Amino acid sequence: MQSELSTYTDGDRDVLASHYAAIIKDADDAIIANDLNGVITSWNSAAEQIYGYTAEEIMGRSVFVLFPPDKLNEEASILYDISNGKKLKHYYTTRLHKNGELLNISLTLSPIIDTDGKIVGISKIARKLCDTSNQAWLADNLTQHTDYYAAIIESSEDAIISKSLDGIVITWNNAAERIFGYSANEMIGKPITTVFPENKYEEEEMILRKISNGERFKHFRTQRITKGQKTIDVSVTISPIKDEDGKVVGVSKIARDVTELVLRDSMATKLAIRSNHFSAIVESSDDAIVSKTLDGVVTSWNSAAESIFGYTAEEMIGEHMTKIFPIDRLQEEEEILEKIKNGNKVNHFQTVRLHKDGHEVHLSVTISPVVNNDGKIIGASKIARDITEKIKSERKLWQLANNDNLTDLPNRRLFMKRIESEVLKASSENDKFTVMYMDLNGFKQVNDSYGHAVGDQLLIQVSSRLLSCFRQSDTLARLGGDEFAALLPGLSKQEDVLNMHNKIQAVILTPFEINNYKIQISVSIGIATFPDNGESVEALLHCADTRMYYEKSTIKEYAYLKK
Repeated sequence: MQSELSTYTDGDRDVLASHYAAIIKDADDAIIANDLNGVITSWNSAAEQIYGYTAEEIMGRSVFVLFPPDKLNEEASILYDISNGKKLKHYYTTRLHKNGELLNISLTLSPIIDTDGKIVGISKIARKLCDTSNQAWLADNLTQHTDYYAAIIESSEDAIISKSLDGIVITWNNAAERIFGYSANEMIGKPITTVFPENKYEEEEMILRKISNGERFKHFRTQRITKGQKTIDVSVTISPIKDEDGKVVGVSKIARDVTELVLRDSMATKLAIRSNHFSAIVESSDDAIVSKTLDGVVTSWNSAAESIFGYTAEEMIGEHMTKIFPIDRLQEEEEILEKIKNGNKVNHFQTVRLHKDGHEVHLSVTISPVVNNDGKIIGASKIARDITEKIKSERKLWQLANNDNLTDLPNRRLFMKRIESEVLKASSENDKFTVMYMDLNGFKQVNDSYGHAVGDQLLIQVSSRLLSCFRQSDTLARLGGDEFAALLPGLSKQEDVLNMHNKIQAVILTPFEINNYKIQISVSIGIATFPDNGESVEALLHCADTRMYYEKSTIKEYAYLKK
């Protein structure tokens, strides 16, 4: 590979020498060169501004003077890559200012190739990140290093261009050709607006006007268009080129293709917006949205979770999820986490958790695996909806449909369901059970003498006394009026049934006290045993009902009413 200057006449070389020297001298980016031993051989004014050393102080010294101790190993790697003809684009690292300040630097590094195609050094274009200060200084005898400067410019990964104050291109390096697609022959002598989109033409007039007044543009973000009509994003540093008398005679540009960077920034912005949107959804949700590790430790806790469970995020994050589990539900967490670890989802799981104040909260929960970018399951997310009121409402409706309004005992409808179920169970297990029908004797006289309010209180007390006679596994129901029925699973021995009959008679014969009245009544009981007295629900109930009325006909109804 040869330097571009080798193809020019001596006259052309002198013109280019002036432009190259001016470009390097007046650039806002540090343009530095060092040989393959790390000795600094070129240092422009921007390097002085960025690093604090003058050319006289730094030329001939090792480039390591600019390296923090923890970065000393970088140069060996850089020298190795450069010696093999590689280039490093937009390399982010840190360097030291003369005063010891740590600098954040963006570097583009390229091999310096002489006219024989031999790699003789490294060219570096350094940009201080977030830096806005650069001052120019005049370098002595730059023209005598024309070939060297040309090699630096031609080896750069950034487009380094010069143009007249009319906007006509004067120089165009290899990187400009690569970035914009036009060769030097195609662009030199042409207006720079050749690479401007139509909607950016006005920029050139503004740029030339300010440059003519000695102003600079530092890291100016804009768009340009390639030979192939592709729009690219560029970061441009634009400086005036001055002659020996300080007169502005042209313009130098260092342009960096930042299309990918802009795309990444755009994607990052979109992701941030999306993340903020999701965060807003989570925080505004009426459902508790919670995440946890695969060990069950809480990692996020939204506002609705605070409202539903009473614990703040600070109180729950880092705590185990079982903090809100009732003791009898602790096994659920192990089962849930096992499903999540296997990649399964738990949908609309109804369960119970505890509020901070101790009351139970009924929930409908959906739990999903949380997967990282590598597809690995790293946790679980949970959306929990408080359905306590819904459960209460459903229970209330069920109670209204299945329980007696006055005594809260099961009603005829629920009793029939349970006896039907018991018939099926006993039939399959070859088991027996007993049914009792009960009717109060003397209840009509109570109602007639003291009114329905007293009658209702009597029914409530009768229900309580009857319940005390039965086992927890038995069902006592109020069928209507003063009629009651009982289902006694597994009870079939005549002796046991008789004992139960006598026990019921005794508790009902004990006088009741209501509104200062002492009321005494009795009860008639009909008993039927499955399958001895019937193998179907209808047959069994008919038998019990018939026997109850037979007993009732043999007992004289009475009601002692004493004040």
